[in-house]
Formats: sequence, C-alpha cells, structure tokens
Amino acid sequence: MLIECVEPIANFLLKFGLAKAPSQNLPEDPKPVPSVPPVRKVVALDSGHSINEPGARSALGAKEEVLNIQQANLIKAQLEKYGHTVKLVAGKTNDLDGRGAQAKGCDAFISLHHNSYDGDKDPGTEVFCTTQSSGVCREIAKKVCDNICKALGSTNRGVKINNWSVINAAQKTGCPVVMLVESYFVNPYTQEQAEKRSAVAAIAIAEAIKDSL
Repeated sequence: MLIECVEPIANFLLKFGLAKAPSQNLPEDPKPVPSVPPVRKVVALDSGHSINEPGARSALGAKEEVLNIQQANLIKAQLEKYGHTVKLVAGKTNDLDGRGAQAKGCDAFISLHHNSYDGDKDPGTEVFCTTQSSGVCREIAKKVCDNICKALGSTNRGVKINNWSVINAAQKTGCPVVMLVESYFVNPYTQEQAEKRSAVAAIAIAEAIKDSL
C-alpha cells in the first residue's frame, strides 16, 4: 500500500517544481591520463686509465685500472635498468683529450678513478668539476659525492674545481654535466676488498644520477 502512494506523491512534487526528476545521464567514465614516458639520457662513462697505462696500486696489489673498468660496467648495468643509454669510454692509451671528446652529444660525462692512500683509514671521496661547470652540474656532482660517502661511511671531501684534462676536454664539447669521481682505497686493501668497496660506490653513483639528469 505504501509503495502505491509513493508514485502519486512524487508526481505531485515534480508537477509543482518541488522536486527534480532523477538524471538519466550516467556519469562518463573518466578518461585515462596518458602516461608520460621517462626521459632517456645518454651517459658517457670514462673508465680512467687503461691496462696499457695503469693507474694506482695498493700495497697488496689492488689495481686502479681494473677497479675503474668494473665500476663503469656496474654503473652501466644499473643505468640501463632505468632506461638510460650508456656509452663506455676507454682506450688502449691514456689519451685524455680523446676520451673527453667522446662526451659530445651526451647528457653527462663521468670519469671514474680510484686513488691509493698510504694509511689504514679511509681518506674519503671527492668529485671534481671544471671552472666552467654550471650550478646544476655542481649540484649533481655534490649528490654523487654525498651518495658515495653515505653508502661507504666515507669522509666527504666535497666537490672541488680543477680543469683536469679529461673533464676539461669533455666540457668543451658542450656536454652539460661533466665530473671526475675520485674514490680512494687504502693500502691494506686486497683486490677483492677494493672491488667490493668499488661496487658499493657504483650503485651509489647510479642512484645519484638516474633521476638528476
């Protein structure tokens, strides 16, 4: 009986404008928001020194040129996971200007180095930019240095300015982000110990630059 009374009452209210008829228009499905593809960048990694022109040595035989190459390959693998393109820069000779010139057309150029330290305490990590580096470049370099030191529990020697040949040559190509990373390994380190440390730094470097470029 109650149901029979509802319809006449509803019609009465509608007739005199005291109620609105229910909308027959169903809400439209929300339009999908197009996804924005990630920006792909090209990063050149210079594995400083070469087998023919080796770098530093620890007292227990850890070899800089081997560490540099391994670190470059680890960073390459990480950055490629994030969709970036990585160009490995190396050579049979230590042609620094030639290596730096390969930064042309790249979004970043990073020269990787390891230095020996005569002592049993970690002297820290430092990153070099050139006198022509932009503020953005120096900020990214700082992030790289901070990440490495945090990951290693290392002393932060900060961002320094020096026109080393390889990064100076890279800067002249117009590459917007150019830096040289100098990690240290102390003399008591064996090759295996130095490689483990270098691998941790490699991940830290990749994480620092993957979203910064």
